[in-house]
Amino acid sequence: MKQEIAERVARGESDTTILDHVGAKYGTTILAAPPFRGFNILLWLSPLAVAMIAVAMMALRWKSSKTIQRQNG
Repeated sequence: MKQEIAERVARGESDTTILDHVGAKYGTTILAAPPFRGFNILLWLSPLAVAMIAVAMMALRWKSSKTIQRQNG
């Protein structure tokens, strides 16, 4: 695979063309970071969505604990 990539670089192909070829031939899992398109968009956005949900849940718990503290004292 390294030789194949080196040959394509020597021919002057662009990085995008080479990455597209390698991704199509071996699958996008071979790439260090999958391209931001198609189904892979979900893979890129999932961690962000989980983090946002976690922050929202923490904010709601903090707000409810403040309400309980006011009622008790």
